[in-house]
Amino acid sequence: MGYDDQKLPIIALTANAFQQDIEACFGAGIQEHLAKPIAQADLTKALDRWLGAKTDIG
Repeated sequence: MGYDDQKLPIIALTANAFQQDIEACFGAGIQEHLAKPIAQADLTKALDRWLGAKTDIG
């Protein structure tokens, strides 16, 4: 069996924020890219989007 990208999304949390870095991440199969420093609100939105439910991390 296994997981597809809808069941186990990959969210990159990285300091590599140049456009070519972001494109390389998506080319490798990630679903979301967040550049450091990461705002809690941005992380919460990404988790909500991929988990499909309201996330309470605060």
